[in-house]
Amino acid sequence: MIELVLQKLFQVLSEARGKIVAGGWRPDMPFPDDETERETLATVIENTLLFGDILLRMPDMTHEIYKSQANGRELIVWSVQLCNETDVFDKAERKLLGLMSQELDIIPKEESYVNPYRIKLKRQKEKKQTPKKKEKQPREKKPRLSGRRQEL
Repeated sequence: MIELVLQKLFQVLSEARGKIVAGGWRPDMPFPDDETERETLATVIENTLLFGDILLRMPDMTHEIYKSQANGRELIVWSVQLCNETDVFDKAERKLLGLMSQELDIIPKEESYVNPYRIKLKRQKEKKQTPKKKEKQPREKKPRLSGRRQEL
């Protein structure tokens, strides 16, 4: 399911990129007046944020699909740069773009960056958290009152 969503997302981003480049719009220009150009720009922004959300919540699966796409990295880097250069995001969306960029190694990861949804990371934590079993110390053999043999 995720694979189909991401394939369609890359296809939509690729088509939108072609339209934006052909239209000649750049982030330093005012927003386009043409309705179709604005919709194309909105498509890029929405799909970039959607990809970021999917990536951060399912990183292992998304990385596999992302690496298998022929021009996936180039397309995502372009869309992230476009989104960063436009001034339409609030603080939460900028944070999402920053985390997404770190997850994809577009920008260097901060020392404090950790994606809690990573399966590999969870497995490492589980290994660290599993308590070690205490070794049983052998019991001393002492004489006992036996209840086994009862005389009648």
